[in-house]
Amino acid sequence: MDSTMPISQIIDDEKKPVPKTAIFWGREDLLEKAIESILAATDDWRVIKILNDRDAGDLDKEVARIHPEIVFVNLGGCSDDSSLAIHLMEHFPELKVITFSTENNRIEVYDRQVIWIKEASDLLSVINESSIQNLKGGDKKP
Repeated sequence: MDSTMPISQIIDDEKKPVPKTAIFWGREDLLEKAIESILAATDDWRVIKILNDRDAGDLDKEVARIHPEIVFVNLGGCSDDSSLAIHLMEHFPELKVITFSTENNRIEVYDRQVIWIKEASDLLSVINESSIQNLKGGDKKP
């Protein structure tokens, strides 16, 4: 602790929440820059970029080391490859994964949820809630 700092500044520094961590993985493009800029504009997030053609194993190691709250995966030229997102969800169940591609203007959000089904109504409530969430934001295409 710096003894030359005013007491009020020390107290304020102790009250600041620890920022959440987001990892960007994949190639750098305009959408990646926009998302990074939005997150960086707040004190709530710190952004770590893992760019270029790195192996998915490298991403596993970094997620295990850093423990981010969210991983953004730029699919780039890949066509709807959700296998990396599913792999991450299986190995890091607390992680939220968002894949995006500027090739097809598609963003997918993966958020693992564990739900206990005891009655048919429990299953129906999950299905109905999921349907309502899918209608929020953007245009839904048939």
